[in-house]
Amino acid sequence: MKKEQTENTDFKLKIKMVGKESLTIDESDLVRGCWDSISQLETRNPQTLEEFGEYDLFDDLLQNYFTWKLVFTESGLDITNEMADIEEFITKYLKKFYLLMQMDELNRLPPAFQIID
Repeated sequence: MKKEQTENTDFKLKIKMVGKESLTIDESDLVRGCWDSISQLETRNPQTLEEFGEYDLFDDLLQNYFTWKLVFTESGLDITNEMADIEEFITKYLKKFYLLMQMDELNRLPPAFQIID
């Protein structure tokens, strides 16, 4: 994705829900959540689908990032260098996740068709 520098824009998003307390989302929380998830993914280095799903780190990363990007897109702002860096990690882990899904599917083939190391 093309990296462009956007002015420093901090936002705070407040969502009002009927019958419940309002939810406030702060940009710094989303960014910190992205980097926390990336740090934990790098530390744990998941090698199986079960490990990917065990802590929901990848889900949290995607939710935080795309919420952050949605606000920027809806506001007409360009992607920041930090967003591009996070996208690189997302791409890295998506590739790994899809490779693991393919291997899992291959391992479910009938014995005559399975790949044996």
